[in-house]
Amino acid sequence: TITSNYNFSQNHNCNSSSQSFLISGVNLIIDCKNYTITEINASIIFSTSSHGVTIQNCILIPNQTGVYLGGNGGAHGFKLINNTIQHGTQGLETSGTNHDDLNISYNTFFNLSNRDLSISFDSYGKAYSKNVTIQYNIFNQSQLIYLSAREGLVFDQTNTFTNMYGGLYFQDSSHTLIRDLILNTNGTAITLSSTGTYSSFGLNMTLTNITANNARIGLQYDY
Repeated sequence: TITSNYNFSQNHNCNSSSQSFLISGVNLIIDCKNYTITEINASIIFSTSSHGVTIQNCILIPNQTGVYLGGNGGAHGFKLINNTIQHGTQGLETSGTNHDDLNISYNTFFNLSNRDLSISFDSYGKAYSKNVTIQYNIFNQSQLIYLSAREGLVFDQTNTFTNMYGGLYFQDSSHTLIRDLILNTNGTAITLSSTGTYSSFGLNMTLTNITANNARIGLQYDY
């Protein structure tokens, strides 16, 4: 369990039943110093209701999820900066109560079997995030980027997409500007979906200057 600022000083090979490292605390900086953490059985970093946590300079090779944010209090102000997350099932997953003011920048997501990002997934439409910044990331061999975001989502041309199998999936999202993206995918480039529980779904949601190369479907609307 990590409860204070922590700098890694070596590589770690882990075999855990649930997660390699549990973060419990607020306003912490976890700096891997470009060391590699490999987990052969579970997720690597698990954080519950840890506000203001920054994870940076990590090379994560999980069996399941690289970084998981859970709990009922949310992880407000969380930052994922300059990391590489490869293989495993998911790069970053948030679930539980809303996670706001997220900054996901300068990361590389490579060859994840399920979702590169899964932000506030909730099949009942009760979880979502506000003020999410996703910039300067590389998504390589991406399956799906899943976002339930309302108000203040920044997702623009600073992100790079190569060899995508899926695309961008927005559930119960609104007040969002998606712009200047070039998506190279053989699946559906952008899906707008609703659980039927959010009356403002799609309100003030703008997509502009989007290029979808080789996509099976450019834009799909599910309601």
